[in-house]
Amino acid sequence: MLLLEVKNSYLEPLRIDKNAEFPRTDKEDEEGHGIGYRNMKAVAEKYQGAIEWQAEDGVFVLSVMLQNISHP
Repeated sequence: MLLLEVKNSYLEPLRIDKNAEFPRTDKEDEEGHGIGYRNMKAVAEKYQGAIEWQAEDGVFVLSVMLQNISHP
């Protein structure tokens, strides 16, 4: 497995909808944001991996896990 973990601090409370996969943006143009997360999720799933996030004590952590698949 290959694990990529990115940490970022945040100041404002996260806008979390219980039915959403990812916190909502606080930007006015909501449709133009979150594209990176969707793209990373699609790539992770394509390579039998997964993506997850957590937020605690002002730190947002995004983890992307990919299988290390060798092709002959």
